[in-house]
Amino acid sequence: MQIKQELHTSMSRHVRDWQMSGLSQIAYCQQAGITFCKFNYWVRKLRPSSVSPGGFVTIKLEKQQQAASLPPIIELVLPNGTRLNFHQPVDPEYLKRILY
Repeated sequence: MQIKQELHTSMSRHVRDWQMSGLSQIAYCQQAGITFCKFNYWVRKLRPSSVSPGGFVTIKLEKQQQAASLPPIIELVLPNGTRLNFHQPVDPEYLKRILY
């Protein structure tokens, strides 16, 4: 049990340090000498529990927008079947932030 707690504490510290570093996860892992796969697992595991398992929340609009009746410019289909439709151009960095 002690080993699990030490691992949790160590990885929590790494995640916090990475968030403050401004580095990508891969760059941080290379600098810290840890594997990306293990680190990414802990980043996801330590996310606040208020985030749904898929990391998405439902947003309901009070008034349907006209663009919603047009086909989306981008449609992402996630492995669990969730579809994300974008009706306007989307910055690739924004997509990275919401997906990782």
